[in-house]
Amino acid sequence: MKVSLGPVQETATVEAEKLATRKVNTVNVENQKVGDARKQIITDIAGQQMIYIFKHFEAQAFLADPQVATAETCPFIFAEVGITAPTAAEVAQVFANLSHQWVQIAVGQEKDRLTKTQEILSAQTNEELAKARE
Repeated sequence: MKVSLGPVQETATVEAEKLATRKVNTVNVENQKVGDARKQIITDIAGQQMIYIFKHFEAQAFLADPQVATAETCPFIFAEVGITAPTAAEVAQVFANLSHQWVQIAVGQEKDRLTKTQEILSAQTNEELAKARE
């Protein structure tokens, strides 16, 4: 036996489900926009994010104590000597500078993305959702 919620309640349930789907789709669109913006300033190839992380930590370790840095402990730095900069110390500084710049950009983007996501997911009506998209 199927229990009916009544046409008004069923319509409200369907509308709520549609709104929930629109919210998820809108968050996906907003996330894609942020991803596209990030691709303008980073190399978007498989594994590159991992390499950036390694370079960041190598730079921090090298700059903290250059005397103990070797091709074994800082392979990315030593591999890029003569390519990115003339010396290992200069390569480490380039890595550190780029990492710092990325963080400064990413913090703003991430704050904006999370704020927009919260606005979208908090929308209770189509009108609120439309406003959150602006």
